[in-house]
Amino acid sequence: MISQSQTLARQLDQVEDAMNASTTMARQFQAELRNIQSAMTATSRDAQGLSRTLQGGVSRAMREVVIDGASLSDAFRALADRMINSAYSSAMRPLEREIGGAVGRGLQGLLGAISPFQMGGVFGSGGIQPFARGGVVDRATPFAMAHGGLGVMGEAGPEAIMPLARGSDGRLGVQATGRARTPQVTINITTPDVQSFQRSKSQIAAQMARALDMGQRNL
Repeated sequence: MISQSQTLARQLDQVEDAMNASTTMARQFQAELRNIQSAMTATSRDAQGLSRTLQGGVSRAMREVVIDGASLSDAFRALADRMINSAYSSAMRPLEREIGGAVGRGLQGLLGAISPFQMGGVFGSGGIQPFARGGVVDRATPFAMAHGGLGVMGEAGPEAIMPLARGSDGRLGVQATGRARTPQVTINITTPDVQSFQRSKSQIAAQMARALDMGQRNL
């Protein structure tokens, strides 16, 4: 009884494997059919274009003979040239599409690694990330330099990107964030009486002016 159960289980496993293989083959067959259908659609489209071109070439050749008075040999020679050009264009169109797709994919891969450092932006993680307001690069990131060479930033650790701005004096430097705090100056004057203050107020004013001038030069 046990051997029969084991045999039945093996047979069921074999049936399941065969069904899985059939399902896989059916999916592959459907994928191939879709590819063939796509190719036939593209071929039909190219053939229709070629047919329209040839029809237009024949009509143009007849018009040149009847209306423009061209010789029959010249008209058919021009028709042959148009037919050759049309056939060549139709034959080269799939190759041009394939080459164009390959070039596009290559450019995307290249731009994913290198980017012009314009408007404060650098490439990172395969896309454009703007740094117009500053930021931090925490991994090795290539970038294009102004003279046409390549540089790498963040290769030895995090590096900061800080925007530059011109101040009121015309100098270019790092732009500071926030407003500078207005300094508060406290002056204590001690005199024995009002008459003593009246006598020394000009001297006190001169000392205050010198202190303010020194403070402004150090800011």
